[in-house]
Amino acid sequence: MRRLFFIIITAGFSCSTYAEFRIWEDRKGNSLEAEYIKVIGESVNLRYPRKFNIAGFSDEDQVYIQLQNPPKLMINEVKRTGSQTTAYTKQSSIQVSGDNTTKLYSQVSIERDDRRTYDQSLTLKVYWIGHQTQHSENGGWSKEGRTILLKEVAEEIISPEQLVPNEPLTISGGPVAFKRTLLLDVREVPKKLSGSDYIKVDRSYYYVSRRRVTHDEGLIYLLAVVVDQRNEVLAMAATEKKLMRYADLIMQAGIGDPLQDLNEL
Repeated sequence: MRRLFFIIITAGFSCSTYAEFRIWEDRKGNSLEAEYIKVIGESVNLRYPRKFNIAGFSDEDQVYIQLQNPPKLMINEVKRTGSQTTAYTKQSSIQVSGDNTTKLYSQVSIERDDRRTYDQSLTLKVYWIGHQTQHSENGGWSKEGRTILLKEVAEEIISPEQLVPNEPLTISGGPVAFKRTLLLDVREVPKKLSGSDYIKVDRSYYYVSRRRVTHDEGLIYLLAVVVDQRNEVLAMAATEKKLMRYADLIMQAGIGDPLQDLNEL
């Protein structure tokens, strides 16, 4: 009885020691030129050198081909800007609480370095890594009371039309708010006086004799990542280059998750 072989075809050229290319023909009279590689079970593996025009494939296959050949990208810069506001609340005749809010914005500059056809959208992900620090009654804090965590993840869809070769694209994001809570020992004064030791609460002025931080939030790092539809990383940068060693850890974390490994930085 004759053995029935299935043919496995591998496209492309290779520098190998396999047999020469020859004409192969199936039982229906269809033929092709291919190189014999080896037999695997009931199949024979052939190397097929023909190239195919991408435009001849289905839309689904063209998307697949593009995803295997993503554009060459670089992130030139990751930076932050922001502003601060402070609101005071009178607790008693001798104490005032203060909420200091810092609103920060991100700016990421992306540049494309090729001209290949790519019609798929990309996603910019900006990871905000901050800290939360609890302070003692006297305003001091220890390393044990400080937690590094993922504060926020901002995502921005990038359309193919936005990425023009060799023309940097700047994408802004935010704001993300960080708060610091203060407790101030005060003494009311009859009129406004200049200097950082004086504050105004409602319509009254106070001299500040002591300031204590009770809770503190702040931004430490920004990590910017561009991914394709497969979630494959195409470009990455950070406000601190050494942060990129922990990119996998950061990208797998959820909002509010601690990132204590970053204490090593």
